[in-house]
Amino acid sequence: MAAATTPDESASPPIVVVSTTRGGGWGGRTSLLELAEGLGRLGRDVSLLTVEPEMADAWRSATGRTARVMKVPRARGAAVGRNSKARRFMAAMAVASQIAKIPRQATVIVFDHDALCASAMVALAKPWARRRVFLDVHFPAHRWRARARAWGRHLTGAICVSAFSAEPFEGICPTHVVWRPITDVIAPRSVDNGQLVSVALLGRVDRVKHPDMGVRAVAELADPDVRLIMRGAGYMDSDDYLASVCSLGENLLGDQFAFEGRVPRERTLDDVDVLLHCNPHEAFGRTVAESQVAGRIVVVPDEGGSAEFVRDGLTGFKYDFTSASSLQAALRKAVDAARVDPEIGRRAREFALAEFDAVALSRRYLEVLES
Repeated sequence: MAAATTPDESASPPIVVVSTTRGGGWGGRTSLLELAEGLGRLGRDVSLLTVEPEMADAWRSATGRTARVMKVPRARGAAVGRNSKARRFMAAMAVASQIAKIPRQATVIVFDHDALCASAMVALAKPWARRRVFLDVHFPAHRWRARARAWGRHLTGAICVSAFSAEPFEGICPTHVVWRPITDVIAPRSVDNGQLVSVALLGRVDRVKHPDMGVRAVAELADPDVRLIMRGAGYMDSDDYLASVCSLGENLLGDQFAFEGRVPRERTLDDVDVLLHCNPHEAFGRTVAESQVAGRIVVVPDEGGSAEFVRDGLTGFKYDFTSASSLQAALRKAVDAARVDPEIGRRAREFALAEFDAVALSRRYLEVLES
């Protein structure tokens, strides 16, 4: 893809995105690429500094813009794994040295907490050469509250995917909530299967997302016309957990359970009527937003980022994460609605198409960077 340059692009301060991870996770990577495309269309020079060749390739392919890959040195005599703490520390050190070389007029966006540490190192080492540095908070920041307080005071601001993710940075630096754009690539549900309802668990399969809770909730419905589809993959060292969730599904649901692994993004919601989301600490919940754009019914906890864009009973259903009976009731309402009330999915799609518009959100993101 060729990068389009507007007449005033050269006059605008460049924007440099800094990442020390593999795109910040599946949803984080997609959000980053879509924002970069949007900022580029608004005439801004956006480049990437990363330690991951895969992320650089994806960036160039999606945006047509510059991506530079740094080599991460290996500790002498140590086998540093791809995601080990030693490797991440060395990556942060390498990024710190590169941030120090970024022109002072540039605006820097650090895309993960390790890069935040690196930018803090630079700010402490060279307080006379302060840059405009924003942290993109698309991760569950409550886990890094201590790091936020230790490293966040040098930030110009934190751009957060939800009010939930912004809370740990309040009082430390200016916070701005900007939802992420969702490209409308998944078709609305067009086939009416009558009483047969498909519930889906989507995305990374690991303990923090509690898919086992979703499996049990579907089994408790005891409805022979409800099936559960799980699409995604294990994460890092969670293969054993993935196997245990699949075994649980097979034992409790039999032929009503299917694990399909990863599928192309445009097929994520094929044959799905209801999305079940079980992570109360999700910063945003991209699969929830994508499901709304596609007109599916969503069931989410009443905590976490996704709760902020679901109106209970109108654009989806919420439940108390601490209560199995609350989850059970919300899931039952969603299944019943999938059979008799298509308006919920239509309202969700109408809301999502307006609120997750790529152009509007890119402009809002740019307004924060230039504020």
